[in-house]
Amino acid sequence: MTRHELLPTAAFFAWTLGALLPVPAAGQPPGEAQVITGVERLTWTQQAFDDEELRRHAYVLYVDGAPVLLPAASCGAIPVDGQAASCESPLPELAPGFHDLELAARLASEGTVLESPRSAPLRVFVDRALPYLPSAEEEPEYQRPARRPAPAGAAVAGSRRPAAATAELVVSGLDDPAALALLPDGRLLIAERRGWLRLAAGGRLAEAPAAVLADADPAGRDSWSLALAPDAARTREVFLSYAARDASGARAGRVIRFREAGGTLGEAAVVHDDLPADPAAPLAKFGPDGALYVATSALDPRDAGDLGSYAGKLLRFNPDGTAAEGNPIRHSPVLSSGYRARPDFDWNPADGLLWSVEPDPGGALARRVEALGGPAAGSLADAPGRPDRGALVRLDGLLPGSAAFATAAGPASWRGSLFLAAPDHGCLVRVSGLGQSPPAPAAVERLFCGLFGRITAVLAADDGLYFAAVGGGRDEAGRPTGAVYRVRGR
Repeated sequence: MTRHELLPTAAFFAWTLGALLPVPAAGQPPGEAQVITGVERLTWTQQAFDDEELRRHAYVLYVDGAPVLLPAASCGAIPVDGQAASCESPLPELAPGFHDLELAARLASEGTVLESPRSAPLRVFVDRALPYLPSAEEEPEYQRPARRPAPAGAAVAGSRRPAAATAELVVSGLDDPAALALLPDGRLLIAERRGWLRLAAGGRLAEAPAAVLADADPAGRDSWSLALAPDAARTREVFLSYAARDASGARAGRVIRFREAGGTLGEAAVVHDDLPADPAAPLAKFGPDGALYVATSALDPRDAGDLGSYAGKLLRFNPDGTAAEGNPIRHSPVLSSGYRARPDFDWNPADGLLWSVEPDPGGALARRVEALGGPAAGSLADAPGRPDRGALVRLDGLLPGSAAFATAAGPASWRGSLFLAAPDHGCLVRVSGLGQSPPAPAAVERLFCGLFGRITAVLAADDGLYFAAVGGGRDEAGRPTGAVYRVRGR
């Protein structure tokens, strides 16, 4: 294996979308790890047809196989069309110790995010004892290293206005948390991507998992969602959607209902099976009308518009999995179609309207959900959270993950705000102004960028906003560094 050099002024990779070309580093024998401090900058050359195409590229660094977007990456001008530009980026947060780094490019095209092959891996050893580290005043917020979980209850200020929001640790020691649900008695249910469901109470994580799904596919993102039944206080029912792998290795979307008792999730019943799960697993939530809504992605864009396919749709079911009454097409669960990337969605408590948020070329697209046939389709026109027509807001530069509107009981300054997890940016994002007519984001505010690692899930609750974060690697005691935080605002 040839070596790459990782120095503040040295070339790191030279590559195109079609192939990655390693740049040998003189004097570095194969197989040796370079000792770095973590404050170095990556530099590489990127080939593109012209400057306009170059600006559409995003760059992702795989750290031990886990993708981390490089939001601060920048490239100079292309000297001559078709040649390469010089690019650079600060390193993401790297825990002390050995890591394998691989570089790739992403390009959004017709609603699909394309990714180049990865470079040959570069082996590094991070030694934080060696260097000088820039102070918070010297370094932009998005470039600051992620912090390890603070003691439970300790507050961390968000954005550049410390009084705007604070985040306090709820529970730590999680392995790649991917979805959250707050049980009626205040316990927190957490889905880990490996297939474990964990319960936490009083800042402590239950040692034994509440359930383990051996068929869960941990690969990729958007692998989990959790939803409580509308009458969960009585029935204790929890719905889980995820991507499963069968014995042949085929991937399928699945929605399962559990009943929680004594810290265990039992009485598993499959509500829906064989839902589209490529490229993203289905996502399930209960609406204010008591129906179970399920969003899917479409691997083939033609399926998104095919009403006979469940791919690329927002589906509306009864809790038992049958098609809900009042859908635009009788006996069909299809509520809305045309989604190429799987959206997340939620209802704005300020007006009861349903919004979806999905990846879009160059960012995200937030829109009020339009039912087939328009807002007056059947009895759906009178249902709570009635879909409406025509409203959309583009959120440039954001690759969204989980989405949740602040609850009506939240801080007054949050009312009508949509919160997004932006995993690749390491930020929690607040979008306000969607209740305006016509809707337009009055503000897009990025909170806690770079402080907690990848933020993977958000959950709105009356006592604040919860989010899950993946710090990367393990701490000195060997524990995973995933954690859940609660945000409080004014």
